[in-house]
Order: sequence, then structure tokens, then C-alpha cells
Amino acid sequence: LKGTVMAEAYARGEFEVLSKEAYLNLVTDLIEYLPERMAVHRLTGDGPKKLLIAPQWSAHKKDVLNSLMLLMEEKDTRQGRLYDGRV
Repeated sequence: LKGTVMAEAYARGEFEVLSKEAYLNLVTDLIEYLPERMAVHRLTGDGPKKLLIAPQWSAHKKDVLNSLMLLMEEKDTRQGRLYDGRV
């Protein structure tokens, strides 16, 4: 978001943001390791669109969440699928 330390670091080229596809694949891979009983409170942000610098795809929260659900269905996966009981 504009006016943040992270925005300054992004402007200096200190990091790149993930594409929507890369982000969704990462989340679907990692969520398999979380226990089914664990609540996930935030999968995408809700920053004001007028302050958002990047990634622009994150401004469309419903699309991101719907895309995540579709990808999980395509991968035939679910939260906890690979959870081994260790915490």
C-alpha cells in the first residue's frame, strides 16, 4: 500500500510480488499441511484500492477466493490432506 515501508522497498526493487497463479499454487500446496480444525483467517488482503500498489490482482478478493476454491478442486486437495498430526 502507498505510504508504507513495504511500498518503499518495492519501489527500490528489493522484492517482487507473486503472480496470482503462483500465489494460488503456493496457498493450495501449504494449506494441505494445516490441520483441518485450524481456522485460516486471512488468505488475501483488503487494502483500499486507491492505496494499492501491487499486486493488482489482490484487489479482487472474491475472485481470488473463488479461484482458490476452483484450484483446490482441480488439484483434488483439501486442508489437512497432508497433515501428519505434529504441531
